[in-house]
Amino acid sequence: MATHGQYCPVSYASDVLGDRWSLLILREIVGGGATRFNEIERGLPKVSRSLLSQRLRHLERLGVIDTVPLASGRGKEYRPTPAGKELEPVLTAMGEWAVRWIIGEPRSDELDPRFVMWWLHRRVNFDELPTGRTVVRFDILDADRVICWLVLERGEASLCPTDPGFPAAVQVTADSMQLHRVFAGRITLADAMRDETIVLDGPASLIRRFPKWFAWSPFYESTRRHLADQQA
Repeated sequence: MATHGQYCPVSYASDVLGDRWSLLILREIVGGGATRFNEIERGLPKVSRSLLSQRLRHLERLGVIDTVPLASGRGKEYRPTPAGKELEPVLTAMGEWAVRWIIGEPRSDELDPRFVMWWLHRRVNFDELPTGRTVVRFDILDADRVICWLVLERGEASLCPTDPGFPAAVQVTADSMQLHRVFAGRITLADAMRDETIVLDGPASLIRRFPKWFAWSPFYESTRRHLADQQA
């Protein structure tokens, strides 16, 4: 492993975490709860499989993650070690700092409907859902139209790129930019619905409850507070 060659805690930490992908891989494992290779890859669509494998081995060698064989004997899971778990507040602090000082409105080249949907399916408030299975169909208007379904049941959320065969309780038609802005907390869902850049179709009782079904970004509340402070 290449090092900075300095006897300094920040230097050592940079040796472990300072490459292009390691922090994002840990965001997926520590912050997003991903345990399987394909789950991590879906959260990092621009990384090659070979580079992802290399970085995972790097983090394992340094004691930040462990690999655990599946009970079936086929495949393995990636789990944070105690050292990896201690990085969660570090990752959160970095995100909070970026909200305050760096990040602004999303750029068109940063829009990725599949990425934001992947994160949205991780951020479901199951206690707010109707009983039984709830299916939400998303029609996202981007440079390319993206259609996907969220199947929500028994405390589990599945993101489906093809029709799962169950009727949709709510259909969401969304401009990609506005969906990203709502997820991040730049605007509220109510704002986007008033502008009709996000449109919900379904029973009125479900549409009223829909905004509570998702927790949105982990930095949603921080972003709302930051924007309020700027306006004040």
